[in-house]
Amino acid sequence: MDKELTCFGITKLGERGQVVIPIEIRRKWKLKNGERFIILGTPHKSLVLVKASRMNKIIDYLKKEVGSLEKSLKSRKIK
Repeated sequence: MDKELTCFGITKLGERGQVVIPIEIRRKWKLKNGERFIILGTPHKSLVLVKASRMNKIIDYLKKEVGSLEKSLKSRKIK
């Protein structure tokens, strides 16, 4: 799994608000026409695209991590 930020090139916003994803990344990540993405924005005006099909896995991971954190905090609670 890649752990580094990778630059695949530069793209631009078209007249109809469309952005082209470079062919290199479409091939590497096997993106198909019609693929759906969730668009996240950061406080620094950056955009992040997440494949919609991956979002359930991300949510499940976050639930597990939050559950572990809650359990840890409860076990350390001072009576």
